Amino acid sequence: MKPLFFPFTHVRQQDARALSACFKGFCHFSVSASNEVGAGNPGIDVVLPAPDELMPALAKVEDYKQWAGVNHGRPGQLKSRVRETPYFTSDTGIATLKSRIEQESGEIGSGDQAPVEPVDSQAAFLSSLVFLRTAQESDADTEEVNARLCSIARDEAALFSVLKDGAPLAKQGDGSCVPDQDQDPGRVMTEKRILAWARFFREKIDVLGENAPLVPVTTSRAVVDYFHSKAKKSIKVLDIENFKVHEGCCEHGAGWQGRLKDLMENAIFGSTPGKNDLMEADDGCGLLADIQLYLFSGDHVSNIFCPTDREARKNALIRGSNMEIPVCLVSVRNNNT
Repeated sequence: MKPLFFPFTHVRQQDARALSACFKGFCHFSVSASNEVGAGNPGIDVVLPAPDELMPALAKVEDYKQWAGVNHGRPGQLKSRVRETPYFTSDTGIATLKSRIEQESGEIGSGDQAPVEPVDSQAAFLSSLVFLRTAQESDADTEEVNARLCSIARDEAALFSVLKDGAPLAKQGDGSCVPDQDQDPGRVMTEKRILAWARFFREKIDVLGENAPLVPVTTSRAVVDYFHSKAKKSIKVLDIENFKVHEGCCEHGAGWQGRLKDLMENAIFGSTPGKNDLMEADDGCGLLADIQLYLFSGDHVSNIFCPTDREARKNALIRGSNMEIPVCLVSVRNNNT
């Protein structure tokens, strides 16, 4: 079983930190050229479009940027076409509203048919790559802006501490600025992100078909809410909160990750986790993790990942005992935050 990060093609530092703390490695999709992906963690596998698939997508994205550059000059020209805020975010969109109503009424999701074509056309695939590349650049820009704001906030706190306590400035601001955990890129255009990513996944599934079965993993609560709203049935089979885990290159990390993998596989196949199946870190490591594992079933969920009868598509994902598709939600934070 290998984690598959989704539905984002940009991996933020906090995403990589969460997945690397919980798993020995993971794979993800990126709409980038091979020379844009630097040498990174050997445990992270990156799946890229072929050059003849990527070049038309990059050309279209560049055309959009040039159009925006030409048309943003006069007040109201671009603003009349693009809203300052999206029509639907995860808390106001149809998926979350439906999920909320069903949870309050105790009903199960209706299992609507997914708006996914049974056969992926090249035009639709190109459109998905264009959207994913645009989202990828936007997410990267947002992360950079947040990092700069964090740096400003850290320096500001250090300066105030100097003025208040008289401590040397060189000793201030040693702590890292933790990104806002509520910043969830999946809240914006949730369904579009998932369906565009899923088309990319289906196009490249044969690349992954011979490897270990995949388990979809996300850091976005909005994405999980979407699946809750669309699944015919959903079951939470693993719920771990405020759990102390090992940090970075801790020598005990690999063993803990192996036990978590076994625990997740057993939960997917119907075995009830025991209290002592996963021991908390007790060696001074200061990360806390939240891990929830769900099993989703229904035509909508199946069509997102496996819309055809091709054998490779059937075997790409690990499945529950009743052929449910698992989705794991993970997050980590420092013990003192």
